Order: sequence, then structure tokens, then C-alpha cells
Amino acid sequence: MRDVLDRVLGWIDGGRSVALATVVEVVRKAPRDAGTTMAVNDRGEIAGSVSGGCVEPAVVEVAQEVLATGQPRLVTFGISDDQAFEVGLSCGGTIHVWVEAVSPGDPHGPDGAGAAGWGEAGGVRGGQSGPPLRRLASAARESPVASPVW
Repeated sequence: MRDVLDRVLGWIDGGRSVALATVVEVVRKAPRDAGTTMAVNDRGEIAGSVSGGCVEPAVVEVAQEVLATGQPRLVTFGISDDQAFEVGLSCGGTIHVWVEAVSPGDPHGPDGAGAAGWGEAGGVRGGQSGPPLRRLASAARESPVASPVW
């Protein structure tokens, strides 16, 4: 998660707009756990992963829509057991992904400083209702394991 946070902060510091896509619920099985985050900037660059597979292109599309409209979205992706077996997977599952925008100068940074200082910011754990950068910083501290960066 730390690598995703670092990329997001770099993008924001560079004036890019960013959408964060976070797995908020897993039903049955999925390649990634709830809390996993993928970031997409306004150039279509990606950091992290929400599924490690064919869901990513659809999430990028939704992220671009969120950046264009400013409206967050909850999207669901799933595959039945029968569909999974047909393509060689051991089981199906569903993920629910919350996609929200974070823009340069986000006032939710420490002391209203936007992205400045987020790399080491303490932040308050806000659950899914808290500011997006605060949640990502908190997750990066709790689970610094690297995520794929494309």
C-alpha cells in the first residue's frame, strides 16, 4: 500500500487529479481482500490493483468517469461458480469497489495542507466515510506490503 500512496502523492504534487478505487466488500472469494486500493490518475496511469485481472480495465473506465463528473460510484464485479469453472478458476466471487476522486489541493490533508506531508502524516482512521487520502495513508501504515504498480 505504501507504494500506491507514494505514487498518488507524486501525482497530486504534480498537479494530476486522482481517483481511488477501494475494495469495500468481498463476497465468497476474490484475488484481493477488502481494503485493497488501486489509484488511477487523469492520464490513465495506474498504481495498485483491486483484482489482479480483467476487472482492472473496467475500474479504470469508472475512475475516468468519476474524475470527469466528480461523482463517486460504488460498482460491483462478479462471476458465478459455473462461469469460473468454464474458464478454469476454482470458484466464483464478487467484489464491491468504491471509486472516488482526490484532486490537487485536497483540503483533507494534514492541517488542510492537501497532499503536502501525507507521506508521514499520522491521520485519523476514518473507515470508508473518511477522507480518501487519510484512509490510504492509514492503510499504508498498517499494511506496507507492495502492491503492483503499472
